[in-house]
Amino acid sequence: MLYVLLSHDADWPIQGPGKNHILARQNRFTPEVIAKVKALNYNPYYNIPEIMDIEKGFGVKSTFFFRPRYEDGTPVDCYSKIMFELWRKGWEVGLHINDTSNVNTLRAEKNIIETVLQRPVYGARAHYHRIDPANLPLLSEMGIKYDSSIIHRRDVIDTQNMGYYKVGELVEFPVTLAEVFMFAPQCMNLSEKELVPTVAKAVRQARKFGFMSLVWHDCSLKMEKGRKFPEIIQFLVEQDNLRIIRCIDAYNLVINLQTNQL
Repeated sequence: MLYVLLSHDADWPIQGPGKNHILARQNRFTPEVIAKVKALNYNPYYNIPEIMDIEKGFGVKSTFFFRPRYEDGTPVDCYSKIMFELWRKGWEVGLHINDTSNVNTLRAEKNIIETVLQRPVYGARAHYHRIDPANLPLLSEMGIKYDSSIIHRRDVIDTQNMGYYKVGELVEFPVTLAEVFMFAPQCMNLSEKELVPTVAKAVRQARKFGFMSLVWHDCSLKMEKGRKFPEIIQFLVEQDNLRIIRCIDAYNLVINLQTNQL
């Protein structure tokens, strides 16, 4: 069985980056979306409810990582309602870390997310994947059970980014594919028509490792290429011996497997 860890990073505050930022990148969107941006100050970067609907339609659930504070100073409280809805309906909420440099900042960031959610969180991912592997034990020290920050190569499918490994008590699930690296010219630079075949290739290679991780930022859903998300999920759910799961489910599978081997 291959388990695909599906997750989403909420990189922007709920109001988005602002009209000027979006209009400077309007070639990424359809004319209809840009018309709504101009007329209604519509934010096409906020797509968590739409992602939930897509995943519900396919019978899957995922993990959403939220930052404690955003660049413009907006606290994660802006997401409190949707964070609680995610938890209530069976999705997972995790910590998207801004500062991974020491245990005090990590603990403070974790506490912010848990205070808003009013529940503990067990998983983390560093923003921009900026974490020194030597600091991974700090996550375990302040109560994080698993991390999914490490990515060894961003320009190719790399089997080092499959499976999992342990750093002390922490389980690390490397990022196998992320849409930002699949799209970026300096990374994989894929066209829309190459996306599903690339995911299929990763699936074939990952089967002997048991786990692969797919990241799709909610801000990408209405962008060119990002709108292929439903097609990719459809491809995955149609595969034999493959399950899309939350990151916490993968962690529990690893712990159960190790327990049974004792």
